[in-house]
Amino acid sequence: MAAMSFFVTVAEPPAVTTVGANQQTGTSAVVTGNLTEMGTAATVATSFKYGPTTSYGSTVTGLPATMTSPGVFTGTITGLTPGTTYHFRAEGNGGLSGTATGGDMTFTTLTPPTPDYRQRIRRWYQLRDSERRPILPRPSGRASQRLF
Repeated sequence: MAAMSFFVTVAEPPAVTTVGANQQTGTSAVVTGNLTEMGTAATVATSFKYGPTTSYGSTVTGLPATMTSPGVFTGTITGLTPGTTYHFRAEGNGGLSGTATGGDMTFTTLTPPTPDYRQRIRRWYQLRDSERRPILPRPSGRASQRLF
């Protein structure tokens, strides 16, 4: 009787860390993750989960979208609300090898500055009368002053 050999391949998921967020504006941010190990996966699809809570709710594809070796990946999140805190985490999907998630982190989008209307009105009144009236072109091409 011949001896039989069996090989069992154990799938190991990739390893991913969430690095941070930068370049926040009022409506967007760039988030960064790091694929630290491939596990047994030949390729790993990168992405980020984000949302106002740790339930996330939205996903953005990483760049590069697919990695064949460990390294850094980023994602640009757009359509955000100014002055709002968002949770996010990096993810790496190795297919049959499994999916890895980085830790939760937060960032806050910028709040646009509130214009000081009193200062703008004060400056308008300080201008000479001729500077206050914008010059508008006539249909003939000659300039005329608009009177308020």
